[in-house]
Amino acid sequence: MDLNNLNTQLKKLTNHFLSEKYDYVISNGKVLLAKYPFSSYLQNLIGSSYQKIGHLENAENHFQKAIKLDTNNIAAINNLANTYKSMHEYLKAEELYKRVLEKNSKNINTLINYGNLKIELFKYEEGINFLSKALKIDDKNIFANYNIGMAYLDLGKNSLANKHFIKTLEINENFTYADQKISTFTDYTKNKDHLLKMINKIKNEKIRKNEKIFLHFALGKAYEDIKDYKESIKNINKGNKLKSEYTNYDIQKDLQFTDNIIKNLINVDFNKIKLKKNEDKKYIFVLGMPRSGTSLLEQILSSHSNVYGVGELPFLRKLITKNFNFYEKKIISLENNTDILNQISSNYKKYTSFFENKKKYLLDKSPLNFMWAGFIKILFPNSKIIYIKRKPIDVCISCYKNIFESNLNWAYDLKNIANFYKNHQKLMNFWKEKKINFYEITYENLINNFNYELNKILEYCELPFEENCIDFYKSKSPVKTVSINQVRQPIYKTSIDKYKFYKEEVKIISDILEE
Repeated sequence: MDLNNLNTQLKKLTNHFLSEKYDYVISNGKVLLAKYPFSSYLQNLIGSSYQKIGHLENAENHFQKAIKLDTNNIAAINNLANTYKSMHEYLKAEELYKRVLEKNSKNINTLINYGNLKIELFKYEEGINFLSKALKIDDKNIFANYNIGMAYLDLGKNSLANKHFIKTLEINENFTYADQKISTFTDYTKNKDHLLKMINKIKNEKIRKNEKIFLHFALGKAYEDIKDYKESIKNINKGNKLKSEYTNYDIQKDLQFTDNIIKNLINVDFNKIKLKKNEDKKYIFVLGMPRSGTSLLEQILSSHSNVYGVGELPFLRKLITKNFNFYEKKIISLENNTDILNQISSNYKKYTSFFENKKKYLLDKSPLNFMWAGFIKILFPNSKIIYIKRKPIDVCISCYKNIFESNLNWAYDLKNIANFYKNHQKLMNFWKEKKINFYEITYENLINNFNYELNKILEYCELPFEENCIDFYKSKSPVKTVSINQVRQPIYKTSIDKYKFYKEEVKIISDILEE
C-alpha cells in the first residue's frame, strides 16, 4: 500500500481545503477514500468540508467515522463537538469538549470552542473562564482574544472588550472585525486616534477586500459621530458594495418565499389547530424588522424579574423550514401535520431548556420571527407576541449603515432593503387578516411616551410594573446585537428622523416604498 502517495494526496486536498474549495475536497476525497478507507485524517477532512458548507449531518457522519478509526483524533472529536453545537445538540457537544480536555487540558481550540458554547448559552462567567485558560497558554492567540473581547462587549464591559480587541489588532492589524467592534462603543468626537489609524490602514495596498468591508462600516460610524456625513455615507456605500460581492443574494427568492407562505396558509384557521402539552412553557416573542427597536424592547422587558431574555434565537426558523418547504409552491397542510407541529414545539422547548431559566417567561427577540407569527400562535398559544415597527425610512437607512453577524444579505443593497421592508409589511398585514393576536407598538411612541407605553406592554404581558424596566439601561444582562451600546443608554430621541442626513440614499428607498 502506497502510503507516500496517500500523504501526497492528503497534502494537496488540505491545500484545496485551505483555499475554500470544499466541493472539490469532498468529491476527490471520496475517490481517495475508496482506495484508503482506513484514513482517519481523510474522513475528518471530508467532514470539515461538509461542515463548512453547512451539511451538518454529512459532517457528523464523517467525523464519527474518523473517530472510530482513531479514538485519539482530537481534531475530529473537536470538529464533531462543533457540529453538534451548530445542530443545537449542546449536551453532546459539551461531552465531546470534555473528552478532548481530559486527553489534553491545554488544547487551545477546544478551550475556545467550549468557551464559545458556554457564552452561546448565556453562561458568560464559565465561557470567559475557558477563554482565559486559552489565553494563559497563548496570550497571542487571535481567536481567544477576539472572542473574549466579544464576551465583554456583550456584557457592556467596554474597557475590557477594548483591551482584547487592541490585542487582537497587535497580533494581526488586518483583523478588521476588531476595528469594527471598537467603533461600536467609541465616541469619535472625543477620541479620534482610532479613526486616524483606520484611515491609514485602509490606504494600505496589502489589505484585502474582505478586510476593507469592516473598516468601511467602522469609518462610516466614526464619520457620523463627527458629523462628516459626506465621508460617512461614502464609506457606508463602499462597505455595502464590497459586502454584496460576497453574498450572491437574490431578493426574488425571499419575495417568493413570503408569497408561498401566504398562499399556503391563506385558508388555515389558526384558532382551530390544537397541539398537545403546549401550556407548560411561556414565551415572549419580540419581532419586527431589524433596527426597529427589538433590542431596546428586549432590554426593557428582560430587566423585569419575571423575564429572561436570551437574544436572537435561530431555533424557530430552522425547525419550521426543516419541516415545511416554503421555497416550493406546493400546498402544505398544517391541519394534517399536527404530529410535525408537536415535534417542532417539543424541539423548541428542548433547545431553550439549555438556558437555565427559572423565570415566568423566556424572551426570544429574533426580529425575523415576524415570518412565523401564525406558527407561534399554534405552537405556543400561551406566548406573548410583540411587534415593534419604526418609521420605514429610518429602519431601512439604519439597516444599510450596519453590518450584521447573521445572514441578513438583503441589508447590503438599498433596493433590496426597501423591497424586503415592503415584503415584511405584506406578511404582517396577512397575519392581521388571519386574526393572529399580537401587541403592536411603534418605536417613536415608545421613545416619546415611554412610561405610558411601558405600562401598556407590561399589562399585555401580564406582568406587574417594576422600576427596573424604567432603568433598563443599568441592566447587566448580555446583549448580542448591533444595538449593544444604544440599549445601554437611557431613552434618547436622536435616532428618530436620522435618515435626513442621507438624502440620495433616502430617495432610492422612498421611490420603492411608495410604489
